[in-house]
Amino acid sequence: MAPVAGHTGFDSARLVRLLATPTTAGLPAARPAVAEQLGNWLGWTGSLALAGALNTPSPADTGPGPAPAAAAAAQAALARLRSEIARLVDDDEVLGLRSPGTDDFPTCRRAYQSLQRSMAARVAALRGELRALLARQGPALARLAAIDAALDEGLAARERHLLSGVPALLQRRLESRAGADAPALAPQLRELLGAELDVRLQAVEGLVQALGPSTNDSP
Repeated sequence: MAPVAGHTGFDSARLVRLLATPTTAGLPAARPAVAEQLGNWLGWTGSLALAGALNTPSPADTGPGPAPAAAAAAQAALARLRSEIARLVDDDEVLGLRSPGTDDFPTCRRAYQSLQRSMAARVAALRGELRALLARQGPALARLAAIDAALDEGLAARERHLLSGVPALLQRRLESRAGADAPALAPQLRELLGAELDVRLQAVEGLVQALGPSTNDSP
């Protein structure tokens, strides 16, 4: 399923572009300083946890580095997750499209929210596994895992709040179009879910990349 491809960066995230509407696209984008925005999102407890992780002395890079087998395992786990989500999103029954030719958006919305919860749980599980894997690869990557854990805990509520609004934004967009039916809705739901997965996986992909190339990537 093509929509579950890798992301190209947060500012150009497909999810943001897909949800843009004439009423939102023309508004000036307020862009506060990254540190200020991050501090507002984290709150004081999250900021303290992140500061603690960041203030841990960076160890000298004297070890052999992460094992290629660890990178291969991480890449395989990420590929499996993408494949599992793709199968769910490709299933009309899972997506709530039981009656072709009708636009039963309340049913689709509940199905979308169920898929959101499934994605969130699966991504969180993989992210935790990757942090544990990094922590076994030496002090430098263990420090990265600690930083990611602090960010994950501090930003989880903010991410959950923002992404929970996606179905409502989609509904408002559909309501502005007359005669939308299930065949027209299905591709949009699938593309949105793929774009949302891209956003959810950004941190996971960063952890995978930190492990370096696997043995399969060697020339």
